[in-house]
Amino acid sequence: FPQALLLAGPLHVGKATLGRFLARTLNCQGSPKPCGVCRSCRKLDSGNHPDVRIFDQEDEAIKIDQIRELQRELVLSPLESQYRVALLCNFQQATTSAANALLKTLEEPGEQVILILTATDPGQLLPTIVSRCQVLTLRPLPHREIFEALQTRWHAPEEQAALLSQLAAGRLGWAVRAM
Repeated sequence: FPQALLLAGPLHVGKATLGRFLARTLNCQGSPKPCGVCRSCRKLDSGNHPDVRIFDQEDEAIKIDQIRELQRELVLSPLESQYRVALLCNFQQATTSAANALLKTLEEPGEQVILILTATDPGQLLPTIVSRCQVLTLRPLPHREIFEALQTRWHAPEEQAALLSQLAAGRLGWAVRAM
C-alpha cells in the first residue's frame, strides 16, 4: 500500500468514503478485512480510533496548526493498530502554509504512517504534493448502479431512486444526501 495516496474526483463521488474504507481495511484485526465488527473497525466507525485522524470539514480549510499537531502524532508508534492513518479530505482547500507543512511528512513518512488525501482536482494542489502521492482518480458511476444502490442499500422507493440516479450525474454521495 502506498504511504501517500491522493484520491481525486468530483464532489460527492466517494473519495472520503473510500478513504475511510481504506483506513478500516489497513487497521482491521478481523477477517475478511474490513470485518466491521472488530474493535478497530468499531472504533473507527464511532470516530474515536487513536491511530486514525480524519479531517473532513467540508467548508473549512485545513490550517497549519492542524498539520503541525498531526505531525506530532504521526511520529509516535501506533497505539492499537498496525498503522497510523491520516485522512485529509478536500485538501485543495488547505491553506498554503498547511500544504507546505505537510510536505515534510510526505517526504519522510514514518514506516507505519499512511496519508490519504482527497481533492476534486490534483491541479489545485502544490505539484510537489501530487508528485509524492500515488494518485487514484475516481470517476462518476453509471446511473443504473446508483439506482440499484439506492434501492438495495438505502431502501429508496423506485420512483425516487430513478429520479435521484438521473440527477446525481454519477455521484452516489450526492444522491444519498439528496434522499
